[in-house]
Amino acid sequence: MTEKISEQGEQQESQLQDERPRKKHWLWRLMKFVLFAAIFLVVIFTVISKMGGNSPVLKGAIEDFLSDATGYKAEIETLNRMTFFPNISVDVEKVTLRNLETASLAVSVDKARISFGFFDVAFSTGKIRLLDIRGVSAAPGALMDQPVSVEYFSILKDGSAESAKPFLGGKGMIGASAFDFRIGAQESGSVYNPKYALAKDEPFQASLGPLSATATLKRPGSGDFLFENFELVRAGTPFTSGDLHIKRRGGTVKFQGQLKFLPSGTRLEPDLVIELGEAEQISGTLESPVFYLDDIKGGGPFDLLAEDISRIFTPDREEPDDKGLSFGTANVDALLELKEIRTGTLTLGHIKAPLLIRDNWLKMDKITGALGGGPLEGHVKLTPLPETPGMFALESAFKLRGLDYGALQKQIREEAPVDGKADVALRLSTQGRSFDALLEGLSGEAILIAGEGRFKSDLLNIWGGGLVNALLPDLNKDASLKLNCAIMDFQIKEGLADAQTLFVDGASVTVAGKGTYNIPKDRLDIVLKPKPKSISIGDVATAVKISGSLADPKIAPDTFSIGTKIGGLLLGTVNPAFWAFTLADLGLNDNHPCATFIEQKNEEMKGQNVKGGEEKEAAAPPSQAGEGINE
Repeated sequence: MTEKISEQGEQQESQLQDERPRKKHWLWRLMKFVLFAAIFLVVIFTVISKMGGNSPVLKGAIEDFLSDATGYKAEIETLNRMTFFPNISVDVEKVTLRNLETASLAVSVDKARISFGFFDVAFSTGKIRLLDIRGVSAAPGALMDQPVSVEYFSILKDGSAESAKPFLGGKGMIGASAFDFRIGAQESGSVYNPKYALAKDEPFQASLGPLSATATLKRPGSGDFLFENFELVRAGTPFTSGDLHIKRRGGTVKFQGQLKFLPSGTRLEPDLVIELGEAEQISGTLESPVFYLDDIKGGGPFDLLAEDISRIFTPDREEPDDKGLSFGTANVDALLELKEIRTGTLTLGHIKAPLLIRDNWLKMDKITGALGGGPLEGHVKLTPLPETPGMFALESAFKLRGLDYGALQKQIREEAPVDGKADVALRLSTQGRSFDALLEGLSGEAILIAGEGRFKSDLLNIWGGGLVNALLPDLNKDASLKLNCAIMDFQIKEGLADAQTLFVDGASVTVAGKGTYNIPKDRLDIVLKPKPKSISIGDVATAVKISGSLADPKIAPDTFSIGTKIGGLLLGTVNPAFWAFTLADLGLNDNHPCATFIEQKNEEMKGQNVKGGEEKEAAAPPSQAGEGINE
């Protein structure tokens, strides 16, 4: 037993003695490899460091690189120096980029000095040693439609003191609009060999024409830009504030934010992904927790901002642009959701719409939501006409059932005794090269049908500056009006909505009307004539004319229409086929209050026509009437 243990110990000792030379052998090999690699790198870096200079070969190489990168013919008048190690740097003067076909000057640069540390480039640290570009001038169409000039685009300091903070800044002109920007930077390295990088938590400020922006720029990671407390000011007035987060990974850019627009309070929360390329792919959602319709009307904040941007980036043209509408080259597949739509103090409802843009056409299928408590559904399609470049065709249709106008009115006056619902159908189509042209060419039909309801007379005076007072001046403002039925049918052609049927029947009065509404110009031209059912107000009812805009209509007596018989405006003009079509289109049934009312009134009109004809014949037979005239 003792002998076996002794033999095992001798074997283990022998193995250990064999392993020690092997370890020394591999360690020596590793040391030789490291030494060889170090010597090799020293030689390589020495060679690279000697490759710089200002030779014609290097200048030609830079010109070729710029030509390939820009698509222009690049020429450099002076190459002061180019290095590869320890810094990759270039220092040039009088650089020009010319159109390959016409040789016209597109871009010129007076001076450009750029320097990166070799290892900063190798390891993508995001640091730069020197950036100073001066005197850039770009002709219209080279960088954008407007001419562009850049006084400087450089890393600078606020002074010459050692404590002065660096920043990345630029200043110049886009067309006739001045711009400048400033982003805080961080400094590292030695005093004689500093390095700079965009700060991770520094102020940002920029201005362009009447627009100025400020924020705190944070960089959570490489390719991340978080603009906290972002504020955009237009012409000295705050326009929007919030946070923006832009994150780039390779060819993908993610755009997120929470923005509040002032003074209305509209809020937008984009969550979009942009795939960069020849045709960008945009997907994601654009949500609005609160959206005020007044912001997008003519003269509203968004309209004014769009005008500013157009004025800055679009040159003045003596002749109108005949290229037509364009959605650019981007493909969009996103969801638009307005969770709470408001106008003034009214909360109207909500809308959700998938937005699809492909090959310069736009489609919003299956638009859903609710307005005024009633379910909404519809679609919009805007497509280019292949046979006419720049021309677009618009098709849209919407249905709104059970619009609770009583609930909407009570948002204005909580105690308002209003009760009633209406159904709305809208079909529109048009063609045009611009949005204005599309609006001017609108055709289709707009229908509103309301059943039984009740409201106080003074409520209609809120809209129209005293409509009820003008129609029925002797009616008490606190009188309760009962609605039996209301029908409005507007046929639309080339932007003009013509009232085919326009009447309201109540317990005390029937109102009929005719006229038009010019949609592009927002101009009303409608005459309403009342027929009182009460003897006490029968002698004072008068026709009125409504003119002006929808938001601010003007009401005045219409003396020229007082002699018009209301029978000529009433339901005798309502085609029963219209009612049958509307029933099917809006999903109504024969029990709707207007169905019975239309049938009853049509019978009354027929009876009046027959009776009137008999009386006329008895009073003046044709032969006798002729004889009387001759006499």
